[in-house]
Amino acid sequence: MKLNQQGEEVWEKYFSGQNHDFIGSTVATQDGGFAIVGTSYSNSGLDKKDNSKGGSDFWLIRINEFGDELWQKTLGTTQDEEAKAVIQTTDFGFFIAGNTQNAPKG
Repeated sequence: MKLNQQGEEVWEKYFSGQNHDFIGSTVATQDGGFAIVGTSYSNSGLDKKDNSKGGSDFWLIRINEFGDELWQKTLGTTQDEEAKAVIQTTDFGFFIAGNTQNAPKG
């Protein structure tokens, strides 16, 4: 939900898959939009466009200043990943931090 300086609602948007999905972090982007990163247990369906990579995955959604989706990406492995933070980098990309459950690496 975006609010103006007086605390009044400007717009409200929802992004959802078909299973348990939750937000980890947001960041304002240099062009006035936002990046939203969360954890998803969903395959494609509803608003989610990519299938699960296995277990839970990072789900990054890029929106413009009006809350309209520009693109989204599901990132992960066959194990569980949980997104905790996102920042925009100086080259206009994104850096995501989180947790992973990766048995081969301990």
